[in-house]
Amino acid sequence: MAEPIRVGALLGTIPGVAARLGEARLFAAWPDIAGPAAPRSRADCIDGGVLHVVVDSPGWLHRLTLDEAVLLARCRAVTDIRAIRFHLAPLDRGAPLAPPGAATPADAGTAPNERIS
Repeated sequence: MAEPIRVGALLGTIPGVAARLGEARLFAAWPDIAGPAAPRSRADCIDGGVLHVVVDSPGWLHRLTLDEAVLLARCRAVTDIRAIRFHLAPLDRGAPLAPPGAATPADAGTAPNERIS
């Protein structure tokens, strides 16, 4: 009788699926990777080997940027990525990240010099 095979091991042999499994593991591990910044940030997507992280406040954006090397090492322990990019945006968990420079719903109807809270 043949030994049982784990589903994850089987799926990892299918082309393209191994990378997606790594991404899923990274998104699930983000709260542990980010530590105290986890409630204020969200791993949004991986595009071209770059992890995009949404951060909800300028202070946490600055802190995560300073900790980028440590965070990158922690992420690489989970899956292969080449960089992290942090973006200031609301933590709407269902909305995809807007491309850089694109208007977000929070920007609609505000003057350029007005501060969005």
